[in-house]
Parts: sequence; structure tokens; C-alpha cells
Amino acid sequence: MEYKRNRNGEGTWRETASGNIEYRFTYTDEYGNKKVKSVTGVSESHCLERAEAFLERLKQKRNGINLDATIPELLYEKVESDFRKNYTGEQGYERNLRTMRNRGEKEENPNERGNDKSHHSFG
Repeated sequence: MEYKRNRNGEGTWRETASGNIEYRFTYTDEYGNKKVKSVTGVSESHCLERAEAFLERLKQKRNGINLDATIPELLYEKVESDFRKNYTGEQGYERNLRTMRNRGEKEENPNERGNDKSHHSFG
């Protein structure tokens, strides 16, 4: 495993035992802390692409945070994001939206919650 050192702040390269290339670089997280990230690829250019993609996602995450968002707004964004990434299908997406709407209606009318006696079969 041979290390190739760059100037300060440019990261380091090494060849892994499996023959892949590993690129380690520093970045600043959303809280201002310095962190080290490692990406592995078949070539230096592949590693750089993966590192740039990581930094771009970090930048989008940093810019996309709405500190004034309400919990329902955050949940809606999560449901939308999951659907776009194909984590949930169309049926699950619709069910999640219905659940959020129904929960919102129940929260607006909290006095109606305990008055429904259809749940009990005591006679």
C-alpha cells in the first residue's frame, strides 16, 4: 500500500490490497466540524467523481435546510423525497399522504377523539 501525498487540504491517495484506489479528503460538516471522508474507486478520476458527488450532496443538504419548517412540512418533504428516490412505490406514497392528512384533521379536532363509542362492544 503506497501513499501519494498532496499539498495541504488536497487529500491523499493509496492503493488498497484489492487493487482499488482510495482517496481520503477533509471537509467541513453542517455544524462546522472538520471531518475526513474516504471514497474508493477503480481509478483516480472515479474517486474524484465520487468525492465531488458527496460534496455536492453535502452542499445541497446545507442549503436545503429550512430552520422555520414545521414538522408536517418536514414529513411531507421526506415522503416526497422517498418517492423520488424510489424508496416507496406509488401505493405507499399515496398511503403516507393520506395518513398525514388524516392525522392533521384529528389534531385540529382533539375533542372528537374519545367520543366515538363504536370501538367498544360492551353493550
